[in-house]
Amino acid sequence: MFRVVFNSLLILTAIILFFVFTKPQYETSLAALREENSVREKAVQDSEALKRQLSKLQAEQSEIDPRDDERLRKILPDSVDPVYLIIEINSIANRYGMSVKSPKFTSKDIGRGGHGLQSLDTKPQGTFAFEFVVEGSYFNFVPFLKDLERNLRLLDITQVDFDVAEKGDTFVFRVLLNTYWLK
Repeated sequence: MFRVVFNSLLILTAIILFFVFTKPQYETSLAALREENSVREKAVQDSEALKRQLSKLQAEQSEIDPRDDERLRKILPDSVDPVYLIIEINSIANRYGMSVKSPKFTSKDIGRGGHGLQSLDTKPQGTFAFEFVVEGSYFNFVPFLKDLERNLRLLDITQVDFDVAEKGDTFVFRVLLNTYWLK
């Protein structure tokens, strides 16, 4: 009889230990796992939504005419190529019998594709200051400026200085301008 009571007591103790200690810890860890699972399911749903958004944006981008895309990249390029900028401005000046002389770059940051340090500015675009000299008549310089104004590349002329050249009928024009690039 003592055996039956002792075994019953051991079984009852095991049942009490299970409900008092083991089951709460099991339920706590199970709840943590369920919470972790719900977080992961939410992350999967978010990633699927992002994939749908990405495919939608890629479809919209593929609908853009390549010529329009090229024009947009010329308006606001992702870097400044100083040599190309000189060539571009010089080709406009050549139409009026002038050429770019004494180019100077006064910017601290040229862009990802250029040479120099990156700006700590938080603006989405960077500014590149450029200075050059052209020599010609006033009547050629004004249409040259109008062509610079109509050029696709964003150019802000910040200063124009002029002086009389050695030839009495021409002027030396010093032009300072800013152009921009997308960071």
